[in-house]
Amino acid sequence: RTRGFILGVNIGYHFRKRVVFRDLVVDDEVRISVGALFPLWRERISLSAEANLALGVLAYTAGGTRSQSLDTPVELVSLLRYRDRSGFVVGVGGGVALGPGYGAADFRLLLRLAYHFERPRPLRTSRKPNKGSAPPKAPPVPPFIVERPLSAKDIDLLARNNGDRDGDGIPDAHDKCPDQPEDFDGFEDDDGCPDPDNDQDGIPDHLDKCPNQPETFNGIDDDDGCPDKGPALTIEIKGGEIVLGRAIFFRTGSDQLDKRSNAILDRLAQLLRARWDIRLLAIEGHTDNRGDPDQNVDLSQRRANRVRDYLVGKGIAGFRMRPKGFGAKKPIAANDSDANRAKNRRVVFRILTRRGGSK
Repeated sequence: RTRGFILGVNIGYHFRKRVVFRDLVVDDEVRISVGALFPLWRERISLSAEANLALGVLAYTAGGTRSQSLDTPVELVSLLRYRDRSGFVVGVGGGVALGPGYGAADFRLLLRLAYHFERPRPLRTSRKPNKGSAPPKAPPVPPFIVERPLSAKDIDLLARNNGDRDGDGIPDAHDKCPDQPEDFDGFEDDDGCPDPDNDQDGIPDHLDKCPNQPETFNGIDDDDGCPDKGPALTIEIKGGEIVLGRAIFFRTGSDQLDKRSNAILDRLAQLLRARWDIRLLAIEGHTDNRGDPDQNVDLSQRRANRVRDYLVGKGIAGFRMRPKGFGAKKPIAANDSDANRAKNRRVVFRILTRRGGSK
């Protein structure tokens, strides 16, 4: 027996009465069988192959010469077996002759029915006592305690205790300003210090052409830091929400941003870079009630994800934003007109956590 299959060899001597048939004389013979058993499925279905050979010892033709082809029959047999849990074995197979020897059929059909009395061997155990020491008694399992989720204050405390007092993600050991969070404005963002921005427009002074005059974000040269003529793109923080002065537009039925949205989103990115105290911002996507409700939820989620990805591309850390789509579940106006449905198609920016745990 080897791993996966069983090999077997059988050699025997067959005593036979001398028989003369025409020019063939048959007498004692040596029988040799070589076979293999291949398990196919959980040792219950198996396939066997066997070659049988008979060598005549005193078999000669009537003329006194030995006939190698007649007194050496060779046969190949194969059998497919199924063993039931009850012990019964059912098999079907066939065999063919590999030569003209006597007793070897041109084709043989085999049917087998058997019963196995074999049982698993009992597990051997030692009756000798174990002289080793018994294992120590395990301590009792403490009762299960439901722990409350970490609050924003807990997270700030963990940040301070783990060597990041200002919570900007830069360890105190590498932070030149451990009590002032980095503003991540694209300039020396790895030193841990906020860069000067005298006019508080979100554009650092080293890039601001007008460092003492805040930029007017209206889609006209919004990256030079200087005020421009024309209506401004206002952004206000009202309570726990960032209110944009212009709506965010998408292509109809798609999550692709319309180019009209770039300017206001760029302004939002400037604000978030300047206001590192805003730790976590929810980006909520909403739709009107037209279409399938589940598809609306999926569309609003993809749109919220798209806004998050745009802001990440503008240098805002992804962990500061949490996109969520609500579909038409939270309308702010009745869906009874095009104007009201347009109001319900919106993106809301809700401040979840500020530095210190406040909202």
